[in-house]
Amino acid sequence: MDFLGPIDPLTPSLYGDTEDKYVLIVVDYFSKIVSAKSFPKVDAAAAAQMWDDHLVSIFGFTRVVYTDNGSHFTGFETVTLFESHGTTVIATPICRPESVRLIERMVQMVAAQLRKWAIAPRYTV
Repeated sequence: MDFLGPIDPLTPSLYGDTEDKYVLIVVDYFSKIVSAKSFPKVDAAAAAQMWDDHLVSIFGFTRVVYTDNGSHFTGFETVTLFESHGTTVIATPICRPESVRLIERMVQMVAAQLRKWAIAPRYTV
């Protein structure tokens, strides 16, 4: 799990009057399936909401979640959600941030695609 952002231009939120500035990206290490959802701010509530509302219905609760050391992933709300369902949260070692290379690569790929969509010229066929 990792956040991308802030992004500009802001995307209008589907759930209210706020504008979403961040995209939470989750990658399943086994299948390499990428899931993403936009949020107005980076916090533990956003990570917990993404997991609870969108990913549990697809994957169920996993045994292990591997994240970086961001407070939004190691915060009380997120850790409580995972632990209540028997999921272990493993944060990367601070001295080895490259150990989350897969998610970092996916964040770069999603950012590149968003840039293409945002500035792509309209071609006529």
